[in-house]
Amino acid sequence: MLERVHHRLPVRILNRLTAAHASSLVRIEPDALKMRAMRRSGLSDFGDPYFEPALERLCTSVQDDARLNLFGRIACRQQITTALLSRLRMVQLLRQRPELRQQPLHQPLIVVGLPRSGTTWMHRLLCRARGTRALKLWELLEPLPPPRRDRRRRGTVKDLKMVKAAAPSLDAKHFTSADAAEECMLLLNPSMHSVAYWVMQPAYSYLAWLTEQEGTQPYQEYRQFLQFFQAAAPDQRLVLKAPAHAPHLAALTAAVPEARIVITHRDPVVVTASCNSLFHTLHSLVSTSIDHLRMGAANLDMLALSAQRMGEWLANAGEDAAVQFHYDQWVTRPLQTVEAIHEAFGLPFDRADRQCVERLIADRPQHSFGPHPYRLQDFGLEEAAVRQRFQNIMPAASGRRP
Repeated sequence: MLERVHHRLPVRILNRLTAAHASSLVRIEPDALKMRAMRRSGLSDFGDPYFEPALERLCTSVQDDARLNLFGRIACRQQITTALLSRLRMVQLLRQRPELRQQPLHQPLIVVGLPRSGTTWMHRLLCRARGTRALKLWELLEPLPPPRRDRRRRGTVKDLKMVKAAAPSLDAKHFTSADAAEECMLLLNPSMHSVAYWVMQPAYSYLAWLTEQEGTQPYQEYRQFLQFFQAAAPDQRLVLKAPAHAPHLAALTAAVPEARIVITHRDPVVVTASCNSLFHTLHSLVSTSIDHLRMGAANLDMLALSAQRMGEWLANAGEDAAVQFHYDQWVTRPLQTVEAIHEAFGLPFDRADRQCVERLIADRPQHSFGPHPYRLQDFGLEEAAVRQRFQNIMPAASGRRP
């Protein structure tokens, strides 16, 4: 049974009162969004205009597909404006500090896999080793600080409080906080080539377009953000994760050849059902109605394509290109898996690191925020059809394995 989100009374009232006029009250249009970012930043140079067709696609999809309520339109406008703001700031920063383009990356560990396959838990375990740096949600949402008072963390805390009040089940599906290690897919937002825009609202035509994009330039810009964070802590290893990288591993590793890739695998039936459940909650926060059948079909297409492209990359890159593991095998032995990953890449992992990881395992047992029930049939899907869709395209569990 799918749960319903329940906004607080003032939000519900505003959503109802503005139902017929929300699109005129909150404009989701490229020029308006760019102007908003320029006013907030005092900057005007967005750099290479290659991102503009993607911004146009996104805005059109939001208008045509998403059926956003007032809360959703405000949230979407904020998401895109913040990304454009980050773009403006990065262009300015590279003009002021061109040496950042030469900043070496210190063998970042990047966890990749289909969503809901254990990437978050493994990422947060790997972040516990000393000498590592995880990027927190508040700094991923807006990577570069403003020139004056920095309110990025405060804003993230406020926004999360509102979201969790409306959707209490969200922590059981994907726990996060302003200071939690989160997905580096958010660093792709300024390129406007980011599945994060689908995660937060049902922008169907944008998702269909995005899956056909090759990703070279967005990942070059992704590298620039990593170089910015690395420069702030040159002796620390970045530990990152994003299922969004799965269909773009060739572009990722071309832009970040120093990366050490960890890939998760899980039963695609579980992945598909769990992914739909999470997205249903997120989309229900912002949309006036959810088309469950369309969502199920769109997510199945996205997941199958991600699995196919991940498998193709593994086949081309060779068996030593990544460390791989199956969720059902490592979840009962998380500490040993973390040790094995470090050993496979020749990275240090001593007794103190072990103790740090053990503390997290003890503090955050599985289902500590409650169970997460999910069913394929809620989205018009059947197990046999899902297994058929993934047949012969799931990556083989070869390569270096813990």
